[in-house]
Amino acid sequence: MTGKRICDGCGQRRAVVTGLCLRCYRRKAAGKPLVDPQVARIGQIDGHGQYGIFDDDGSTVLCHECGRRLKGLAFHVNRAHGMSAAQYREAHGLARGLALISADLRDTRSELSRSRIGTPAWNRFEDARDPAAAAAARDLSNFSAQVRLGRAQQSRANGRTARQAKVRTCPHCGAQWCPLPGGYNLKTCRSKECQHAERSANATARALKAATEQRPLTPDETQKLRDLTGHQLLDLVRTLLQDGIQQRTLAPAIGISQAGLSRLLNGHHVPSTDQPRPAHP
Repeated sequence: MTGKRICDGCGQRRAVVTGLCLRCYRRKAAGKPLVDPQVARIGQIDGHGQYGIFDDDGSTVLCHECGRRLKGLAFHVNRAHGMSAAQYREAHGLARGLALISADLRDTRSELSRSRIGTPAWNRFEDARDPAAAAAARDLSNFSAQVRLGRAQQSRANGRTARQAKVRTCPHCGAQWCPLPGGYNLKTCRSKECQHAERSANATARALKAATEQRPLTPDETQKLRDLTGHQLLDLVRTLLQDGIQQRTLAPAIGISQAGLSRLLNGHHVPSTDQPRPAHP
């Protein structure tokens, strides 16, 4: 700083106006003392470093807390000293916007960022940019007190709407409950009686749906189920099952129970032609 005027207030920074640095000028305009106690500490011993000075030798930076030299301090001070990066900067008088990394690491990250220019992801970003919308967003009229008040009121109204719970009612016993976490997907009040009723209703609905969706037996198929025996009957039953005909439809047409049809399919019993099969009631 040779040849440059030093601030008359703090004696640390270069004077920019009326013999004061910008910080001291602002403090004078606000009616505060020119010498900030924190500013006066700049350069003094602070832990393993100097207060307000970021010790960077190009490849590593010094940790004021423990004296280690690392490429970056943000992760280190959080894990080793239980401090966030903002708390570390405030404790040791560093600028709030200062990146706690070495110059080499900063250059590496800058080069990595520049290498992304021209990539497909960068082109998608360029295509999505809307300079006109960005300029409109910077319009000071959008940040007037009246606009901010309206947005705050709308946000509160949206929050109240989102927090209004919808009361659920059990379709079987009429019990009501609020769908708090864990109750959003409940269909019943979870009592044994209502759960059993719900399962029965679901089974009935599935049966009705299956009955309406499956095709009926044709007269020719019905006659063959009555006439055929042995393995011919077994082959026909398997074919009809593959076509979507259910066992409860096939069993009465054959003249046997569903249990007998199951035994037939499992190969435990094959009907013969010795005796006519009576119709199953």
